[in-house]
Amino acid sequence: VKLVVHDFVRAAATDPKVNFFRDGKYKLDDKGVERLEKLLVEMVNEYTGGPLKYTGKSMKESHKGMAITDAEFDALAGHLIATLKKFKVPQAEQDELVKIV
Repeated sequence: VKLVVHDFVRAAATDPKVNFFRDGKYKLDDKGVERLEKLLVEMVNEYTGGPLKYTGKSMKESHKGMAITDAEFDALAGHLIATLKKFKVPQAEQDELVKIV
């Protein structure tokens, strides 16, 4: 899960269609990226029956005020799907995770 999350974050963060940093409003140094990836690994684990518990804010609270458009979300989801395919995650697990997201 860590490798998939790492690859996904790197791909999404560099895509202007995702607008990951909200037009420069948010900045992440290496420590911030490490924390984000840790939280995403926890979230995937918790929502898919893994042993880790998510320790971050709710998704609604985390993204409050970011005004994420449907197009930006779709671009992000596209990176998730591409990353899952790259790592040969079985289709059933891909569908489960995408449904959760």
